[in-house]
Amino acid sequence: VNPAFEQISGYSLSEILGKNPKFLQSDQTPKYTYKIMWGEIKKGKSWRGIVKNKRKDGSAYWVNSMIYPIIDINGEIVEFISIRTDITELQEMKEHLRDQLKISENNFEAVYHRSKQYEEAINESTILSRTDLEGKITYANHRFYTITGYDEGDIIGQTHKCLHHPDT
Repeated sequence: VNPAFEQISGYSLSEILGKNPKFLQSDQTPKYTYKIMWGEIKKGKSWRGIVKNKRKDGSAYWVNSMIYPIIDINGEIVEFISIRTDITELQEMKEHLRDQLKISENNFEAVYHRSKQYEEAINESTILSRTDLEGKITYANHRFYTITGYDEGDIIGQTHKCLHHPDT
């Protein structure tokens, strides 16, 4: 785990090393979500989803999770890597909007528009790219272009190899 995990969860590395991460699960994330997740990653596939976890103090936090199986040269899964983005503020805002505004057909568009603006703000703070099965980049978000200095014409259709620094 990294310092960001320790900060959001309230657990230190020494407290969780070697433990099953099940203790982080909130009762509010359906059990089938985890069943589907484990089914996919045990097949060697990646999984992406939003889960609500609980901190050491019992309070909740939301993460957008991407879990990838790490496979050795023999095709065997040796471990999993989980990359998570804290989306607690966005999810709490969505809950607030739903609960406080009592969404109706009349105000749905305004609420939807506002939630998209929050989602866009989070996307602006995270670098994102997608590739096809050959590893060619098919999409990159605005933040990706800002950080890397590339533009769409330079990067779409290329592999991430073009981003590698000679020292890496």
